[in-house]
Amino acid sequence: MTGDKSLAKAVKTLRRHARATGPLRDLHVLLQDLPALCGDDHELLQALQQALESEQASKHGKLSARLVSKRYRDSMDHWLNLVDSRAFRKQVATLRPADIRKAVARRIKGFNRRTARLDDGTPDDDIHRLRKQLKRLRYLMELDSKRWKSDLKSLKARQQLYGRFQDLHVQIELLQSIRDTSPQHPIAGLGRIIDTLEARKADTRHQILALGGLDGAPLRHPVL
Repeated sequence: MTGDKSLAKAVKTLRRHARATGPLRDLHVLLQDLPALCGDDHELLQALQQALESEQASKHGKLSARLVSKRYRDSMDHWLNLVDSRAFRKQVATLRPADIRKAVARRIKGFNRRTARLDDGTPDDDIHRLRKQLKRLRYLMELDSKRWKSDLKSLKARQQLYGRFQDLHVQIELLQSIRDTSPQHPIAGLGRIIDTLEARKADTRHQILALGGLDGAPLRHPVL
C-alpha cells in the first residue's frame, strides 16, 4: 500500500515457510474426507488410509525437521525484529483509510479482469491463483472491516467455494499418484472415488464461473 520495499524479502521467506505446510495440510483434509468417500467399502478405506498415512508421516517428519532448524529460527527472529522495529511502526503510522481503499480497488479491478477470462477450459492453476488473490483482498478489507462489512460476508462465501475447488484438485492428484505408483497392484474402487471427485470439481467450477466478477459483471464466455 505504501510502496515501501523493506518487507519484500521478509515476506518472501514467510511465504516459503507457509508453503512448506501445504502438503501436510492437504493430506490431513483428504484423510478426514476418506470415510465419507469410501462409504461402506472398508477394504478400500483401509488401503487408502495406509497409503496416505505413510505419506503423511514422511511429510510430517520433513516439516518437523524444518521447524527446529536454525535457518527457520533465524528467519522467524528476523521477521519478529522487523515488525517490532521503529521503522516498521513508522510505516504503519503513515497508513490512511484512503490507502486501503486504493489498494482494495486495485485488487478488485485485477481480480475482475482475470475472472472475465474464465471459461470451461480454464486451467485449474488459474482458478487457484484467483483464490490467492481473493485471500489477499480479504486481508486488505479486514484492515477497515467496518467499511466492507457486507462485502466481506460475500467475499468469504466466494473464498470457500474457491477453496473447495482447490481441495478437490489436490485430492484428485493425491489419489491419482497412489494409483500410478503401483499400476500392477490396483486398489479396487479407487477409480470410482477419483471419478466422484472429478464430478464434484466440475460442479464447483461451474458454480465459480456462474458468479462472474466481484462487480457482478458476467463472464465474457457464457457458461454452457
